[in-house]
Amino acid sequence: MELLLLSIGLAGVLFASVTDWKTREVPNWISYSMMAGGLGIRAIVSLTQSTYLPFLEGLLMFGICFLLGHLLYYSKQWGGGDSKLLMGIGAIFGNGLTLSFLPSNNLPFLAVFLANLFITGAFYGMIWAVVLGIIHREEVRSKLKKQHFPKQKIIWILLPLFILLFIFSFFLEAPFKFFGTSISIALISLLFTVYLLRYVKCIEDVVLKKLISVDKLTEGEWVLSTIKIGTKTICSKRDFCIKKNQIEELKKYKIKQVLIKEGIPFVPAFLFALLATLLTGRILIFFI
Repeated sequence: MELLLLSIGLAGVLFASVTDWKTREVPNWISYSMMAGGLGIRAIVSLTQSTYLPFLEGLLMFGICFLLGHLLYYSKQWGGGDSKLLMGIGAIFGNGLTLSFLPSNNLPFLAVFLANLFITGAFYGMIWAVVLGIIHREEVRSKLKKQHFPKQKIIWILLPLFILLFIFSFFLEAPFKFFGTSISIALISLLFTVYLLRYVKCIEDVVLKKLISVDKLTEGEWVLSTIKIGTKTICSKRDFCIKKNQIEELKKYKIKQVLIKEGIPFVPAFLFALLATLLTGRILIFFI
């Protein structure tokens, strides 16, 4: 049964990654199948083994992913497809599978997976930002010149100090070595993050925000336009995503274009994080 859960989970995330890469969408049937399959198989195991733990584990992890997915969706960090896929992963993997060829870890499976998703998602997003920046380098360069950055002198002073702290920490005894390296890495990361966020915001404004024809608009898009006809608001930038009836209204009133924010295909980061969690059983980089 656990081997079946593993197969369904890997196949679902792999197929979702491919469809997200090609169409920027994750079909609902993939996520719903993972939810139903995970909870259904766990229910069968619970009945045949006369123990409620397998089903309860899946249900509990599904509930946590449900709350987390909704939080990220309504804060406009993730799309609906990402949130539903997370629920499917929670239902299938629960608190981790006990197959003999998978490594074990003292930390809860979901905690390790989410930490790895944060790490792989950050690297994956940075790679996308760099690639988009190279493709649209002229527009990005022009936009960056108009932004105000912190004085370069501060960077040239702080960065060498943080790097020296990082090198010095290797000569310390445990546990000071761990704290020294962790703090120096955090400080260096914070310094780069200031510039990275500005760069990502520039990429978002130049590349990801675009005017598209209403005829090409699909349900679930993040619309940045507020369109009113008289006192009636058809769609608003405060909406979490545009619905099918709103698209029909736009066509009815012959609205030609709307401004949307196009997301990157983020589901492959789920696949990388899941594989890393299954193969290592640990949190990447820190190797807890």
